[in-house]
Amino acid sequence: MITDRPLMLVSVLFFFLLLSKCKWQRSNPNSAKLINGAYIVRTEKLMN
Repeated sequence: MITDRPLMLVSVLFFFLLLSKCKWQRSNPNSAKLINGAYIVRTEKLMN
């Protein structure tokens, strides 16, 4: 049970991040595109 807790915490955090990102994208589409691009680049760097 203790080993599952960090994973659950990360998934909940990620879910809230996505939720806030979606809300922010509706109000500010241009800046959201820039942040989306930066996020994709960062994840690609982490993968390599």
